[in-house]
Amino acid sequence: MPFGKIPAFEDGHIVLFESRAISRYVLRKYGGGGLLLEGDIAESAAVDAWVEAEAHQYHPAVAPIVRQCLIEPLIGGARDQRVVDENVGRLRAVLEVYEARLSRSAYLAGDSLSLADLAHVGFTRYLMATEYAALVEERPSVRAWWERLAAWPAVRKVIALMPVDFGIKSPPRLHIPIPVQPHRLGMAPAAADVAAVLGDDLLREVFVRLPSPEDLLRAASACKPFLRAARSDPFLRRFRRLHPSSCPRLLGCLILQPGRFNTPRLFPSCPTSSSSSAAAADRGGDFGFSFLPGGWQLGRGGWRFLDCRNGRLLLENRASRELAVADPIARSCVALPAPPTERAVGYGLVADSSEFRVVCVSRDASSSPLRALVLSSGELSWADVAGLPCHHGLAAPRAMQANRSLYWKLEDGDRLVAFSTVTMGFSVLELPPSLQQLSFDVIEKGEEDGNALHLLTMRGSCIEVWAGAANGAGGNGMTWGRVEKTVRFHELQVRMMETSVASYQHELDVVGVAAGVVFVRLSDHLFSIDLETMKLTMLREDCWLALIYPYTIVWPPSVLHPVGQGQGA
Repeated sequence: MPFGKIPAFEDGHIVLFESRAISRYVLRKYGGGGLLLEGDIAESAAVDAWVEAEAHQYHPAVAPIVRQCLIEPLIGGARDQRVVDENVGRLRAVLEVYEARLSRSAYLAGDSLSLADLAHVGFTRYLMATEYAALVEERPSVRAWWERLAAWPAVRKVIALMPVDFGIKSPPRLHIPIPVQPHRLGMAPAAADVAAVLGDDLLREVFVRLPSPEDLLRAASACKPFLRAARSDPFLRRFRRLHPSSCPRLLGCLILQPGRFNTPRLFPSCPTSSSSSAAAADRGGDFGFSFLPGGWQLGRGGWRFLDCRNGRLLLENRASRELAVADPIARSCVALPAPPTERAVGYGLVADSSEFRVVCVSRDASSSPLRALVLSSGELSWADVAGLPCHHGLAAPRAMQANRSLYWKLEDGDRLVAFSTVTMGFSVLELPPSLQQLSFDVIEKGEEDGNALHLLTMRGSCIEVWAGAANGAGGNGMTWGRVEKTVRFHELQVRMMETSVASYQHELDVVGVAAGVVFVRLSDHLFSIDLETMKLTMLREDCWLALIYPYTIVWPPSVLHPVGQGQGA
């Protein structure tokens, strides 16, 4: 062979090299060319294009991951995690393109199996045997394509001839291997031994430094002791705080236009990269909420949104005032009794694991105290847990949520009322004067610190983050300071100046912050800003007066749900 490498192929006087050229030759001579789709020039061109995509995009990203995770340990080497992390990022970007393509067709070149698909079998088979199989599994269209491809009898036969250990007897282990799907493969003895030595607390210190939620899931699946360590509410909260851009995963925004007969719609948070995932979720779920008792419109007035957290929504039946917690992807809902009050002024949904809590703030008369009513999914009955004498009402019923607490701005504009889901008590917090006229959301940052509250706002066309802590003088006093400020977003600045001078300071509405993305409304335009890359994207142009809720996939997955532990925000 001219380059001295395998594979090589000899058929009579024909000698070939390069696996894709060999495949084409074999298909044309012995397979009738069917898998090249040569009966249609457009389909044939699509086959060629995706075979090239495999060679120049997919293979360069996936091959180093397979080598570092599977091959190096087998030959006595050590994994280079830097190489793995770099190529996981590359492969994630490649698979977003695949997700978009496969959301429109069953196979890469169309609706027929072709060489374009088969060229991916080898390395995808080995990728699925690593802890990074979630790169495929978390993308609905890519996952369905791989399952469809792997179900072909000929492909099953080939995979059966591809053992994960490549037929090599493993040398003494130099690190802890993390197998995939231990419920099928059985416990990994080395992992269990290490777990016994380290203990749960030290294991959690290791796990919290994993780069992504997918890596945590794979690690927890290695053995029962690893899974036990990961099934901890405090640990999962900490992991979520330290991975704000990927935990939970953002699908988009639920938008409900004003008008009795309008139904909610899910829109992707970034049209270029997330549309396929959002579309797949939209197809698999029911974001028109037809699964609700009586449907979305339900007699007089229908249902209305109250809150949206972690893949679930809190809804109210306008006629009966009964509530429901709905999961549109699972097409399921839990019916709840109406809160025992004549006047509910605020709601919040706490849904961080398999359980949930609903908090209703009530005020039965203008001079009466605010009351906190709480319902948990374990009991489905309301409890009156706290009261707060307060002359002012809530500025809006929709809660902000962070630090295991719910927050509402008061009508006077200079204070927040907070309700802790840990102590089940109210408190009132003073806002800095510079934020009292601005829209903001509360956010979580870094390690959990019960003494710090972070607010994200936009002043002019810049993002600002403010941190506040009790000033130690008692009462409601807080000491505030601005801790972050970004450069101006030129597109927002131009649109604000076009609208009016007043809007330059006061008409930016911070809709919310979710999974490392802030959503901002200016007039009828909705924008998203990625807080990691600072990329600004205009999402919609028809959002005047619309209800907008960022929507994320439920996290943690059911396998990580804490067992027998308390649950908090």
